[in-house]
Amino acid sequence: MACSKELRIPKPWLNYHDDINNEPIDPELFSEDELVAWLKDLGLCLEKSRAENLISNVRPYHAVRHQFVRFSRNALNKKLFSLWVNALVAIFASDDILELLSEDEMRLICEGYQSLDKYICDQFPQFPTIIEMKAFLLKQNVQEKLFPHIMFFQDFSNEIAKSLLKYKKFPDEDVKDFWRRLVVMDGSFFEGVWSEVKHTAGLYAEDLWTRLLTSAVLTWIVGQEVMSETLAEAAKHQTLLTELYFLETFFCMVVNDIYSYKREMKIDARICNMVKTIVVGQDCEESEAVQKCIEIINAVVKIMYQKIENTKQENPEDQNLWRLLDNIALSTTGWYYFHHYSPRYDDSSWRVPTVGIEGDELEEWRKATGEEPPNEVTPLLLNCNPQARQFSEAISKGDLNMGAILKLSG
Repeated sequence: MACSKELRIPKPWLNYHDDINNEPIDPELFSEDELVAWLKDLGLCLEKSRAENLISNVRPYHAVRHQFVRFSRNALNKKLFSLWVNALVAIFASDDILELLSEDEMRLICEGYQSLDKYICDQFPQFPTIIEMKAFLLKQNVQEKLFPHIMFFQDFSNEIAKSLLKYKKFPDEDVKDFWRRLVVMDGSFFEGVWSEVKHTAGLYAEDLWTRLLTSAVLTWIVGQEVMSETLAEAAKHQTLLTELYFLETFFCMVVNDIYSYKREMKIDARICNMVKTIVVGQDCEESEAVQKCIEIINAVVKIMYQKIENTKQENPEDQNLWRLLDNIALSTTGWYYFHHYSPRYDDSSWRVPTVGIEGDELEEWRKATGEEPPNEVTPLLLNCNPQARQFSEAISKGDLNMGAILKLSG
């Protein structure tokens, strides 16, 4: 069924993605054998056939290429790209299991992630191996079946930091700051799932931050800073960037909820899905809820465009910042392409079309900063919502505090 509404995207944000969708896999950026070996070491996906099935359904190479659209293919970036591809498969392998765990089991995962993080922090700039992390968790009396879910994001972020330190592209202190923000963003996913298993879909305000965190998108978005080689510029604009990250996460989250609605409703009624949330909250038909979702994410795109273009005008000489902002714009659209062309979402009841906005209409978008954002979007904006500001500050500080993130944001 074709949806009667369409995504309205700035035409420059649509560049490259059609070509990427048909791009052959670059073996320097992704090795299936290395991925399968890592998943096996973690104990996350012991059967090669399951890993192969995930790779076929998710198309992780292309999903991450839709994120990192333009980057220098130096040794560091090739390594970083491969790590983000592997992490994408790991999150799908883990999430399919986490959705079925109890609230108490998710609490134990969050506590284990917190304690393991402290253990790792005490060793920086050295990082433990997977075997050493398992040994630590054993001493903490953590259930062994939970080990893989606790470790995969920690090992991923460790490898990112190790690579950044090894290649000396950025000062060590900047690397540590980036690593800490990445760890907090990774941890927020587990807290989101912990919250998700506690309740069924309810009012929009109750579900927004839970759904935002369970999307796990922040982990990939923040990668723009290192893949664009712009950590110094990012440090100077961290508040703006975090708000853009929230908005991009929301974009991906709602696109995912449209495309995965049919599958998720078959799994478990407790899953937070924005289509369902609107159906419940506004007592409307599913098709109406989908159209409402599209209207909301169109507003998000417009807000992001205004923030990006006006920031560029305020910083006309900072071409590195321009590159980072443009890459964030491209990666936002990339989430649509990932869902629209991934076999994982072939059973979607709705296929959302796009239209490219250009010329005078885009200039009108940029100038229309006085428009009131939709009520559904204001919780994401730092100047509208104290919880969003608090969450942004928690990320910037890089201090992991499992159990507190959603208390800040809910």
